[in-house]
Amino acid sequence: MWISHFAIGFAAKKLIAPSADLGMLMFYGGLPDFLAWLLYFFGIEGFGLNKVSESKGEAAPVDFHVDYSHSLIGTIVLILVSSFWIQQRARTQQRSRSAIANRPALDNEVVAAGLLILSHFVLDLISHRKDIRMSLSPVPKPTDSYWGAGLVSHTHLSFLMELAIILGSGYLYLTNTKPRVSTGPTPDRDVRIFIFALVIENLRFYYGPAFILRLASFILAPIFTSAILALCFYGHLLDSGREVTIKPGVQSRVSS
Repeated sequence: MWISHFAIGFAAKKLIAPSADLGMLMFYGGLPDFLAWLLYFFGIEGFGLNKVSESKGEAAPVDFHVDYSHSLIGTIVLILVSSFWIQQRARTQQRSRSAIANRPALDNEVVAAGLLILSHFVLDLISHRKDIRMSLSPVPKPTDSYWGAGLVSHTHLSFLMELAIILGSGYLYLTNTKPRVSTGPTPDRDVRIFIFALVIENLRFYYGPAFILRLASFILAPIFTSAILALCFYGHLLDSGREVTIKPGVQSRVSS
Protein backbone atom coordinates (compact mmCIF):
# COMPACT_ATOMS: atom_id res chain seq x y z
CA MET A 1 0.00 0.00 0.00
CA TRP A 2 1.41 3.35 -1.02
CA ILE A 3 -0.44 6.43 -2.20
CA SER A 4 -3.62 5.95 -0.16
CA HIS A 5 -1.59 6.55 3.03
CA PHE A 6 -1.30 10.16 1.89
CA ALA A 7 -4.75 10.47 0.33
CA ILE A 8 -6.42 9.55 3.61
CA GLY A 9 -5.33 12.99 4.85
CA PHE A 10 -8.19 14.38 2.73
CA ALA A 11 -10.66 12.48 4.92
CA ALA A 12 -8.92 13.54 8.14
CA LYS A 13 -9.31 17.17 7.11
CA LYS A 14 -13.08 16.70 6.94
CA LEU A 15 -13.67 14.26 9.80
CA ILE A 16 -11.12 15.14 12.48
CA ALA A 17 -9.14 18.36 12.02
CA PRO A 18 -10.76 20.88 9.64
CA SER A 19 -8.35 23.61 10.72
CA ALA A 20 -5.21 21.54 10.17
CA ASP A 21 -3.11 21.95 7.05
CA LEU A 22 -3.81 19.30 4.42
CA GLY A 23 -0.12 18.95 3.59
CA MET A 24 0.71 18.11 7.21
CA LEU A 25 -2.18 15.63 7.44
CA MET A 26 -0.91 13.89 4.32
CA PHE A 27 2.59 13.80 5.78
CA TYR A 28 1.38 12.21 9.02
CA GLY A 29 -0.35 9.50 7.00
CA GLY A 30 2.82 8.71 5.07
CA LEU A 31 5.32 9.33 7.87
CA PRO A 32 6.32 5.65 8.34
CA ASP A 33 7.15 5.42 4.62
CA PHE A 34 9.18 8.62 4.76
CA LEU A 35 11.13 7.23 7.72
CA ALA A 36 11.59 3.90 5.96
CA TRP A 37 13.19 5.56 2.93
CA LEU A 38 15.51 7.58 5.17
CA LEU A 39 16.57 4.43 7.00
CA TYR A 40 16.98 2.65 3.67
CA PHE A 41 19.37 5.38 2.53
CA PHE A 42 21.55 4.77 5.62
CA GLY A 43 21.38 0.99 5.24
CA ILE A 44 19.31 0.40 8.40
CA GLU A 45 16.18 -0.82 6.62
CA GLY A 46 15.71 -2.12 3.12
CA PHE A 47 13.99 -4.49 0.76
CA GLY A 48 14.82 -7.11 -1.81
CA LEU A 49 13.04 -8.12 -4.99
CA ASN A 50 10.99 -11.29 -4.63
CA LYS A 51 11.41 -13.09 -7.94
CA VAL A 52 8.46 -15.41 -7.29
CA SER A 53 6.10 -12.48 -6.68
CA GLU A 54 7.56 -10.65 -9.67
CA SER A 55 7.04 -13.65 -11.96
CA LYS A 56 3.40 -13.80 -10.87
CA GLY A 57 2.93 -10.14 -11.73
CA GLU A 58 2.07 -9.20 -8.15
CA ALA A 59 2.20 -5.59 -7.02
CA ALA A 60 5.26 -4.49 -5.02
CA PRO A 61 7.13 -7.77 -5.61
CA VAL A 62 9.54 -7.16 -2.76
CA ASP A 63 10.43 -8.51 0.64
CA PHE A 64 10.42 -5.55 3.02
CA HIS A 65 12.82 -5.32 5.96
CA VAL A 66 11.21 -2.48 7.89
CA ASP A 67 11.75 -3.62 11.48
CA TYR A 68 11.72 -0.09 12.88
CA SER A 69 9.61 2.27 10.78
CA HIS A 70 6.67 -0.12 10.31
CA SER A 71 6.81 -2.05 13.57
CA LEU A 72 4.35 -1.83 16.44
CA ILE A 73 6.88 -0.03 18.64
CA GLY A 74 7.85 2.23 15.74
CA THR A 75 4.22 3.24 15.26
CA ILE A 76 3.85 4.07 18.95
CA VAL A 77 7.05 6.14 18.92
CA LEU A 78 5.98 8.07 15.81
CA ILE A 79 2.61 8.86 17.39
CA LEU A 80 4.29 10.11 20.58
CA VAL A 81 6.89 12.16 18.70
CA SER A 82 4.32 13.78 16.41
CA SER A 83 2.09 14.56 19.39
CA PHE A 84 5.01 16.13 21.26
CA TRP A 85 6.00 18.20 18.21
CA ILE A 86 2.44 19.50 17.71
CA GLN A 87 2.14 20.35 21.40
CA GLN A 88 5.43 22.23 21.25
CA ARG A 89 4.01 24.19 18.34
CA ALA A 90 0.96 24.92 20.46
CA ARG A 91 3.10 26.28 23.29
CA THR A 92 4.98 28.49 20.86
CA GLN A 93 1.72 29.87 19.50
CA GLN A 94 0.40 30.40 23.03
CA ARG A 95 3.13 32.96 23.47
CA SER A 96 1.84 34.80 20.44
CA ARG A 97 -1.32 36.81 19.99
CA SER A 98 -3.12 33.88 18.31
CA ALA A 99 -2.63 31.60 21.32
CA ILE A 100 -6.15 30.94 22.56
CA ALA A 101 -7.79 30.82 19.16
CA ASN A 102 -5.44 28.23 17.70
CA ARG A 103 -5.24 25.80 20.63
CA PRO A 104 -8.39 23.76 19.76
CA ALA A 105 -7.18 23.37 16.17
CA LEU A 106 -3.82 22.06 17.38
CA ASP A 107 -5.50 19.66 19.80
CA ASN A 108 -7.50 18.26 16.88
CA GLU A 109 -4.29 17.96 14.89
CA VAL A 110 -2.77 15.81 17.65
CA VAL A 111 -5.70 13.40 17.36
CA ALA A 112 -5.56 13.45 13.57
CA ALA A 113 -1.81 12.80 13.49
CA GLY A 114 -2.11 9.86 15.87
CA LEU A 115 -4.98 8.29 13.95
CA LEU A 116 -3.31 8.81 10.59
CA ILE A 117 -0.07 7.16 11.73
CA LEU A 118 -2.11 4.34 13.27
CA SER A 119 -4.07 3.96 10.03
CA HIS A 120 -0.77 3.44 8.20
CA PHE A 121 0.05 0.56 10.54
CA VAL A 122 -3.41 -1.02 10.23
CA LEU A 123 -3.59 -0.70 6.45
CA ASP A 124 -0.14 -2.21 6.10
CA LEU A 125 -1.14 -5.13 8.31
CA ILE A 126 -3.86 -5.78 5.76
CA SER A 127 -1.79 -5.23 2.63
CA HIS A 128 1.79 -6.29 3.45
CA ARG A 129 3.12 -9.78 3.36
CA LYS A 130 4.38 -11.04 6.74
CA ASP A 131 6.90 -8.26 7.43
CA ILE A 132 5.24 -6.09 10.11
CA ARG A 133 7.11 -6.66 13.38
CA MET A 134 4.62 -7.05 16.22
CA SER A 135 6.87 -6.28 19.14
CA LEU A 136 7.38 -3.60 21.77
CA SER A 137 11.10 -4.21 21.73
CA PRO A 138 13.06 -1.32 20.16
CA VAL A 139 15.55 -3.82 18.72
CA PRO A 140 14.51 -6.81 16.57
CA LYS A 141 14.81 -10.19 18.28
CA PRO A 142 14.70 -13.75 16.88
CA THR A 143 11.51 -14.38 18.86
CA ASP A 144 9.62 -11.47 17.28
CA SER A 145 6.52 -12.35 15.30
CA TYR A 146 5.76 -10.80 11.92
CA TRP A 147 2.23 -10.22 10.67
CA GLY A 148 0.69 -9.31 7.35
CA ALA A 149 -2.45 -10.50 5.54
CA GLY A 150 -0.77 -10.10 2.14
CA LEU A 151 -3.59 -8.38 0.28
CA VAL A 152 -0.99 -6.81 -2.03
CA SER A 153 -0.47 -10.27 -3.56
CA HIS A 154 -4.03 -9.97 -4.88
CA THR A 155 -3.14 -7.08 -7.16
CA HIS A 156 -6.57 -6.15 -8.49
CA LEU A 157 -8.29 -6.32 -5.10
CA SER A 158 -5.57 -4.30 -3.40
CA PHE A 159 -5.65 -1.72 -6.19
CA LEU A 160 -9.42 -1.32 -5.83
CA MET A 161 -9.10 -0.92 -2.06
CA GLU A 162 -6.58 1.90 -2.47
CA LEU A 163 -8.64 3.44 -5.26
CA ALA A 164 -11.68 3.54 -2.97
CA ILE A 165 -9.64 5.26 -0.24
CA ILE A 166 -8.26 7.84 -2.69
CA LEU A 167 -11.57 8.67 -4.33
CA GLY A 168 -13.61 8.53 -1.11
CA SER A 169 -11.20 10.74 0.81
CA GLY A 170 -10.85 13.13 -2.10
CA TYR A 171 -14.62 13.42 -2.39
CA LEU A 172 -14.93 14.29 1.31
CA TYR A 173 -12.36 17.04 0.94
CA LEU A 174 -13.75 18.40 -2.31
CA THR A 175 -17.34 18.59 -1.07
CA ASN A 176 -16.48 20.08 2.31
CA THR A 177 -14.12 22.84 1.21
CA LYS A 178 -14.45 25.73 -1.19
CA PRO A 179 -12.09 28.22 -2.85
CA ARG A 180 -10.83 30.84 -0.42
CA VAL A 181 -11.91 34.34 -1.42
CA SER A 182 -9.52 36.41 0.70
CA THR A 183 -6.35 34.91 -0.82
CA GLY A 184 -5.46 33.24 -4.10
CA PRO A 185 -8.28 30.69 -4.49
CA THR A 186 -7.75 27.04 -5.39
CA PRO A 187 -10.61 26.03 -7.70
CA ASP A 188 -12.26 22.62 -7.56
CA ARG A 189 -10.63 21.79 -10.88
CA ASP A 190 -7.15 21.89 -9.33
CA VAL A 191 -8.23 19.56 -6.54
CA ARG A 192 -9.70 17.13 -9.07
CA ILE A 193 -6.46 17.18 -11.06
CA PHE A 194 -4.49 16.39 -7.90
CA ILE A 195 -6.80 13.49 -7.04
CA PHE A 196 -6.50 12.24 -10.63
CA ALA A 197 -2.69 12.38 -10.33
CA LEU A 198 -2.90 10.25 -7.17
CA VAL A 199 -5.03 7.72 -9.05
CA ILE A 200 -2.42 7.58 -11.84
CA GLU A 201 0.35 6.99 -9.30
CA ASN A 202 -1.77 4.23 -7.78
CA LEU A 203 -1.99 2.64 -11.25
CA ARG A 204 1.78 2.89 -11.67
CA PHE A 205 2.39 1.26 -8.30
CA TYR A 206 0.23 -1.76 -9.08
CA TYR A 207 0.68 -2.20 -12.82
CA GLY A 208 3.85 -0.31 -13.73
CA PRO A 209 7.25 -1.91 -14.34
CA ALA A 210 9.33 -2.88 -11.31
CA PHE A 211 12.70 -1.90 -12.79
CA ILE A 212 12.86 1.24 -10.62
CA LEU A 213 13.21 -0.99 -7.57
CA ARG A 214 16.56 -2.20 -8.89
CA LEU A 215 18.12 1.24 -8.56
CA ALA A 216 20.80 1.73 -5.91
CA SER A 217 19.67 2.92 -2.49
CA PHE A 218 21.53 6.23 -2.78
CA ILE A 219 19.42 6.97 -5.89
CA LEU A 220 16.11 5.38 -4.99
CA ALA A 221 15.81 6.73 -1.43
CA PRO A 222 16.22 10.41 -2.42
CA ILE A 223 13.72 9.93 -5.26
CA PHE A 224 11.00 8.69 -2.93
CA THR A 225 11.73 11.01 0.00
CA SER A 226 11.66 13.97 -2.41
CA ALA A 227 8.44 12.69 -3.98
CA ILE A 228 6.80 12.42 -0.55
CA LEU A 229 7.84 15.94 0.44
CA ALA A 230 6.72 17.34 -2.93
CA LEU A 231 3.37 15.55 -2.67
CA CYS A 232 2.68 16.92 0.81
CA PHE A 233 3.89 20.40 -0.09
CA TYR A 234 1.53 20.50 -3.04
CA GLY A 235 -1.27 19.42 -0.70
CA HIS A 236 -0.32 22.40 1.49
CA LEU A 237 -0.43 24.75 -1.51
CA LEU A 238 -3.85 23.48 -2.55
CA ASP A 239 -5.21 23.77 0.97
CA SER A 240 -3.92 27.32 1.42
CA GLY A 241 -6.31 28.41 -1.30
CA ARG A 242 -9.36 26.71 0.16
CA GLU A 243 -11.48 27.00 3.29
CA VAL A 244 -13.75 24.61 5.11
CA THR A 245 -17.42 24.90 4.28
CA ILE A 246 -19.47 25.79 7.39
CA LYS A 247 -23.16 25.03 7.52
CA PRO A 248 -25.42 28.05 8.03
CA GLY A 249 -26.45 27.02 11.54
CA VAL A 250 -22.86 26.60 12.63
CA GLN A 251 -21.85 29.83 10.93
CA SER A 252 -24.41 31.81 12.88
CA ARG A 253 -23.23 30.42 16.22
CA VAL A 254 -19.60 31.11 15.37
CA SER A 255 -20.27 34.66 14.27
CA SER A 256 -22.32 35.36 17.36
